[in-house]
Amino acid sequence: MRGHRSRPAAAAALGAFVLLMPAGPAGADAVAPPSGAASTATAHASWSFRKPVRPPLPPVHRAGWLHNPIDAFVLARLEAAGLAPAPPADKRALIRRVTLDLTGLPTTPDDVEAFLADDAADAYDRLVDRLLASPQYGERWARAWLDLARYAESDGFKTDGTRPNAWRYRDYVIDSFNQDKPYDRFVREQIAGDEIDPENAAARIATGFNRHWPDEDNARNLVLRRQEILNDITDTTASVFLGITLGCARCHDHKFDPLLQTDYYRFQAFFAAAQPSDAAAGTAADQATYRAGLSAWEAASASIRSEMEAIEQPVRQKMRQETVEKFVPEVQEALAVAQAERTPLQRQLACMAEQHLEITTETMMGRMQKDQRERWTELRDGLKKFDSLKPPELPVAMGITDAGAESPRTFLLIRGNYTSPGEEVQPGFLSVFDPGPASLSPPAPGRSTTGRRTVLANWIASAENPLAARVVVNRLWQGHFGRGIVATPSDFGRQGDPPSHPELLDWLATELVVRGWSLKAMHRLMVTSNAYCQSSNARRATDA
Repeated sequence: MRGHRSRPAAAAALGAFVLLMPAGPAGADAVAPPSGAASTATAHASWSFRKPVRPPLPPVHRAGWLHNPIDAFVLARLEAAGLAPAPPADKRALIRRVTLDLTGLPTTPDDVEAFLADDAADAYDRLVDRLLASPQYGERWARAWLDLARYAESDGFKTDGTRPNAWRYRDYVIDSFNQDKPYDRFVREQIAGDEIDPENAAARIATGFNRHWPDEDNARNLVLRRQEILNDITDTTASVFLGITLGCARCHDHKFDPLLQTDYYRFQAFFAAAQPSDAAAGTAADQATYRAGLSAWEAASASIRSEMEAIEQPVRQKMRQETVEKFVPEVQEALAVAQAERTPLQRQLACMAEQHLEITTETMMGRMQKDQRERWTELRDGLKKFDSLKPPELPVAMGITDAGAESPRTFLLIRGNYTSPGEEVQPGFLSVFDPGPASLSPPAPGRSTTGRRTVLANWIASAENPLAARVVVNRLWQGHFGRGIVATPSDFGRQGDPPSHPELLDWLATELVVRGWSLKAMHRLMVTSNAYCQSSNARRATDA
């Protein structure tokens, strides 16, 4: 253990120190109010809306206790309160702690004995590196991220249909953590991977982040359902990446933070063209091979399939029309318009409706006449002789893309009611940072998406954004110490808790950027600090 060096504090011990430390200067400074702010409640921003400034390391008396810069910030606060660090945790407790934190698994007896027997000065550092390199590291930290992404393998609501391809997003998150994908890239891919790198299957799968909304597959008012989905995407994106409760501004200006109702719908406008996409998860070569095989199967089976379709078509058409008549008028109108002539909104509504218009073979056969069913079954059996030519289906992934290069218009909804549109808004960032509309590129010839989500992703994942880096390093700190520097990790606003160590939080946020947005580097920094490696045994203040 680095030769009996004073190794750090346990999570529980640091948690106790946090309670003893005075809160930082949260909310002390003001940010200029956005133009046209509706009330004084939105005129002042909290500390979190100011860009992190890298602070100098504070001076301490026990400089020999420091192992890395994290320790300087923690020790300075302890000394200011007249406290001393706890003694180092024993090696058995330390290996258990760090193994659980980095992999989510208990130690094995062999691992413990090997670590206890290793007297090298770098024994603990090598242990940390081994744990960070293990596949279990990605699995453990993916669990926390999947909770934030509201990951689910079924739709929810009453029917709760299964999502057989949801696991691909789960594996994308695990692989991203294990590969130490830079966090800024990780953010961009999840918001706009299909636009940023459309030929990359992993980037398309990444958009599954915003595909895990609860889905009511028997909904008939798809205009309302579309708005509910947009609300879910807006609220989740803001909460997870920015740590703000933007959803509070859906119906009115935020009562505590500098977030206007206009901001809510400006932010939502980046996603206004989004729709579900079950994109091919294979490589370009896989897709080319599949298309070639499918063409051969289609050519060989054309006559049989043509006769089967002639029997099916009138039955399916009647069943389809019965379902269409149950939709609200706007959806019926969208389906009645030729695909090439649909507006952007009609394309979205038609896409949603088509999911409800799928008719299973069993249901269709139940509506056939007896002689039709017998002939169709005979043809189906004959079609099986061509199975050897038919290629296996390509893997697909749940994700999102845009309905086209043009977006439906976005309106501020009065009191959040989708039937009460107010003024039209354009895509824009939070007005406390930039009250003007976002700079969007005009649609390029042949482009299949609006490009809006890329603009948003680049803004969120920018080193200039005051929230993104702070939020993620705080989530890492919470995972290791049990409580974030901000104890409300998804609310960095005035109603959330102020940071216990604001300078440390800003140092960590800037350090993440300096280290190329490497999450593994930040994990290593935290778990090798003496603050982390202290004993968790309770001590009296007089023990200092």
